[in-house]
Amino acid sequence: MARVLPLHGRSRGSNSLSAHNLTSNYRKLILKINMTYRFTTIIIQEGKWYVARCLELGVVSQGKTIEESQKNLKEAVQLYLEDRPMVKKYLSKKTPLITSFELSRV
Repeated sequence: MARVLPLHGRSRGSNSLSAHNLTSNYRKLILKINMTYRFTTIIIQEGKWYVARCLELGVVSQGKTIEESQKNLKEAVQLYLEDRPMVKKYLSKKTPLITSFELSRV
C-alpha cells in the first residue's frame, strides 16, 4: 500500500518529506531539465566525410554533410553526458572565445 505524505510539516518515520523539501527537489529537477550547455565544434572535411569534434569533451562524430555531422555529434555528446553525468558540473554555460593565429616561419 502506498504511503501518503502530508504537505505540511513532517510525518512520522525517517523517510518523510516536508512541503518545503518537495518544492526544493522539484525546483532542482526543473533546473536540470532546462540546463543548456554550449559546446565548440570544429568540422573538417576528410575525403567524402565531414568529421565533427566537440572541443570541450573530445567527442568525435562524422556525417556525409556538415549538417549530418553536427546532428550526429550532438547525439554522441548527449550519450556521452548520460554515461558520465559528473562531467556536467565542470562544463561552462558561456560561449568560449575562439581565436586563430599564423606562424610565418617555424
